[in-house]
Amino acid sequence: MSVREHVRTQRRRLVELVALLAIGALWVAMIVVGVGFALAQVYDGRTVAAVGLTGGGLGLVCVGALLVWAHFTGNGRVAHTDTSGHGGREVSVVSRDGTRLHVEVDGPDDAEVTVVFVHGWTCQLSAWRHQRRHLAGRPVRSVYYDQRGHGRSDWIGMGEGERGVRHLADDLDAVVAATAPTGRLVLVGHSMGGMTIMASAQRHPEVVASRVDGVLFCGTAAGPLSESMALGLPESMRPLHHLVRRHAVSMLTLLGFMPRPMARLLGVGPYLFFGNLLAVGSRSESAKQVTAQGLWDTPLPVAGRMLKAVMTHDERDAVPSLDPTRVVVVSGKADRLVPYADQLELARLVGDARVVGLEGIGHMVAQEAPDVVNAELDGVLALAGVQGDHEASVLA
Repeated sequence: MSVREHVRTQRRRLVELVALLAIGALWVAMIVVGVGFALAQVYDGRTVAAVGLTGGGLGLVCVGALLVWAHFTGNGRVAHTDTSGHGGREVSVVSRDGTRLHVEVDGPDDAEVTVVFVHGWTCQLSAWRHQRRHLAGRPVRSVYYDQRGHGRSDWIGMGEGERGVRHLADDLDAVVAATAPTGRLVLVGHSMGGMTIMASAQRHPEVVASRVDGVLFCGTAAGPLSESMALGLPESMRPLHHLVRRHAVSMLTLLGFMPRPMARLLGVGPYLFFGNLLAVGSRSESAKQVTAQGLWDTPLPVAGRMLKAVMTHDERDAVPSLDPTRVVVVSGKADRLVPYADQLELARLVGDARVVGLEGIGHMVAQEAPDVVNAELDGVLALAGVQGDHEASVLA
């Protein structure tokens, strides 16, 4: 590592530390204000006013620090990427429970092979824009859709009786039935999207056996993340891992009861901190912007409910039904959300499927390493008889 790179790394770590301290201080200030109101039952108004002013002042300082951090590091710039109108046709698909899903379809209607892209938690179909450009003009039909509660799709909740993301499998099945009722299929899923594909395989193994020619998993796992997700905390803070996993859903749900502008204000620090320091492991500005936009646009109650589904997802019994010669797992070794070990376990459960492990890449694999993902997509499409422009990448 050169001296310049070392200085940049140290500066980045310092900025991250300051941001983390500011976020922590913000929440402490909120607690102080809450305690101040509680003290009103015991002490006189002057004490309460002093506590309130102190807490409020600390809160303003922390919010200011967060905004300065976001401005100078670029982490607060939301991309507002166009999520529709990319030249394909828009389709409205209704899932089994009546949820309307926004779907976009590219490519010829008579294509023999259809590629279905399923995005992850708090993302949108625009998360696949690199892959969408890559497939433009190819002899395949490509289907992109917003998962329920995300992007332009509706949200009417999820069945509480369903384990994990199995309710989302109904949505995927509805999209396939409406856009590609016949022909060969290639399925591509990132994070929660990969879990959705696994849940669909559990529900309809006969469809996987008869129609699916290839599956590309990006940054996903077969087992419950409630046992392994560290949400970016280092190994030295392992005692806090369970605490964070336990309360993350509750915090998102609580913020969801607030007016959206207030929830955004209180959540802007954690949102952007999460999106840029936890989800993205590289310096990709594009990945940071798309992540920030997805986090910003997704309603907090949806994010909380979906996170609960992801944490309880468990399709370890279903993935062995997939053909290991037709499955590729692309993983970021710096993934702080879905541990790399869990992704290796997914490949092992499938039957020693091909794994592409990428150094310095985090959770947003398709954004951080689009060339690698595109090359692997070409390799999977080749299994379905579609020739690509690139050779599959070398196993890392």
